[in-house]
Amino acid sequence: MQVYYYLEMNKPSLVLTKGPDAPCILTRVLPWVNPDFISYSCYETLKLGETPWYMLLRQVLTLVQARMQPKQLTNRLGRPQWWGSRLFLGEYGFFTGACVPGRHARGAGWSC
Repeated sequence: MQVYYYLEMNKPSLVLTKGPDAPCILTRVLPWVNPDFISYSCYETLKLGETPWYMLLRQVLTLVQARMQPKQLTNRLGRPQWWGSRLFLGEYGFFTGACVPGRHARGAGWSC
């Protein structure tokens, strides 16, 4: 058995709207820790302003990924583990009929 730890994050878009030093997990916590995975609760990107949700989601995911420290995860034998991205969408929601579930990250240009 392997145990991994992850950081649950919301509101990293504050960096886009209030500047690079906006108080949020992205600026105040992530520089000091290097979790195995980051889960992004992306409700905010689906509701903010005039920017289409998929464009804002792409901007936020790219911003978070750029600020993540590199890390090589290994399996129990010490071999490199392939996970794709260490960043994933942990929570999201759309109004009924607003979008087809499971296609939001692909629509933003990210793999699920």
